[in-house]
Amino acid sequence: MYQWYKRPYNSPFIGLFLYGPCYLKLLSNFEHYMQQKLQFVSTSEYPDRAVSYPIAKLDDIEVHFTHYKTEAEVKTKWERRTARMLEETNIDNYYFKICDRERVSKEHLLEFHKLPYKNKISFGINEIDTLKAENHIKVHESHKNNKKFVPNGKKMFKLTFMYFNMNKWFLN
Repeated sequence: MYQWYKRPYNSPFIGLFLYGPCYLKLLSNFEHYMQQKLQFVSTSEYPDRAVSYPIAKLDDIEVHFTHYKTEAEVKTKWERRTARMLEETNIDNYYFKICDRERVSKEHLLEFHKLPYKNKISFGINEIDTLKAENHIKVHESHKNNKKFVPNGKKMFKLTFMYFNMNKWFLN
């Protein structure tokens, strides 16, 4: 998205992911977690995959830096982008997204939409009747046709234009 709009990365959450429980914990106490220093760890509490990238904790949540090679690269980019993000003090100018990947259940999606943020959207392969269509986008193409969750971030970004008017959302 930042590349598409030719904008600097004003978020540290690029090239990484958090498992659903950690992401919701982070969002439920966003100010606290964004003030924490990264503490690198050698193993994950989630044994879902072989890890060949840096992992760090912010207090008690895990951040998986899948598109980074070294802890030094992670630290430099995380600190620069976090500082840039925190220059914006009005949380109503932040945008939050969640997908039904990485241990994100229907319950996590519902919890996400209860958070007190103005700009939030979710994507998943299933509709959620209790959520408005403009808040939760049903994606018809799933990851590797296994029908369990949406595709990865890069592919999902390309698909987004089929389901969602990002320009309208940002200018709203």
